[in-house]
Amino acid sequence: MDAFDHFTVLRLSDCEEKITAKPSVPWTKMELMLVLNKINTAGRTGEYIPAIATDENPPLNLSYLFDEEDERTILQLLSEEHFVDKILDCNSKGSEKEYFFVFGIYVRLIRREQDSEELYENVLIYIKIKIFYQDNKFIVVKSFHKNRPK
Repeated sequence: MDAFDHFTVLRLSDCEEKITAKPSVPWTKMELMLVLNKINTAGRTGEYIPAIATDENPPLNLSYLFDEEDERTILQLLSEEHFVDKILDCNSKGSEKEYFFVFGIYVRLIRREQDSEELYENVLIYIKIKIFYQDNKFIVVKSFHKNRPK
């Protein structure tokens, strides 16, 4: 387990919850390695467009001590072990198909509400990333939130 200021990375194999991603499309190991390199670099440099929270997928910092630096650290830590699948962006327009790369990382987070029974909560974080050029940045993090099992 790797410990950081606001979170501890746990073994994904210890998580009973699973992330599902559809519609799945073919991918190669080389493609995944290139994508991970871009994601890890974006985490180091901070040159990416962060996810926009929604009511359905609120930001982690509402319930946990979690900040932008934590998100950047997690992007740097993502590896082949955390890869879930490559999926088609069903909302992409035009003839050029666009894709997301979905990852999951299992972490122990510190609850923001200190009066709760448990100070910590183990959370599977769902991360969905699209890689393309926008606003002088190559990475767009579409989702970065607590997994919602289906």
